[in-house]
Amino acid sequence: MPSVDEYAAWRGVSAQRVRELLRAGELPGHRIGARQWIVDDAAFSVRRPLGQPMSPSMAWALIASLGGDARHPDVPAVRVDRLRKYRERLLDAGEEAPELMSSWLRRRGERLVFRAQPADVGDLLQDPRVLPSGVSDPRSGLASGDVAEVWLRDYSQLAELEGDYLLLADVKGNVVVHRSGLEQRDAVAPLGLVIADLADWNGPREDGRVVDLLASIR
Repeated sequence: MPSVDEYAAWRGVSAQRVRELLRAGELPGHRIGARQWIVDDAAFSVRRPLGQPMSPSMAWALIASLGGDARHPDVPAVRVDRLRKYRERLLDAGEEAPELMSSWLRRRGERLVFRAQPADVGDLLQDPRVLPSGVSDPRSGLASGDVAEVWLRDYSQLAELEGDYLLLADVKGNVVVHRSGLEQRDAVAPLGLVIADLADWNGPREDGRVVDLLASIR
């Protein structure tokens, strides 16, 4: 695992900035001792941000707007016009769209990666405590029998899910679990959420589907 100084040199930022990101939970890593931080290898698959992330309420409002929901009860009226401009820019972004989505929406919730037995993946995707999204949503065209990507419907149920499916933290694992402070009540994941989750994979197939799905909204 790289040190803070090594990651800072690769990213082109100060070591102090890297420590700030680690403490804020915006960069995967962990503390060793009282002062030293280690950056997880997974950080190298995280895109370099193109701008400041949106607040959680703005992020979820943009996700909703991509599915055609024009209601934004958690967004102040003075920011609704800004939200509309974000949406228009994203829909016009073309190949840059995955980077924009990953940058803007990274505060919508946590993204945790685990390893599970492939035989358990199907049961996990059918578990009523989770909402399949990203690569596990049929609209992605990337669904696989041995990979699962889900959102916890209730933030507090992570420990239960880990125990029931013997999930082990592994940055190269086959199960991605997202969670936020919001309850996920939808029967199926909103299209905007599926697209945002695909953008976080930072892979050519997923990026291609981000571009295609955004084009379908037009």
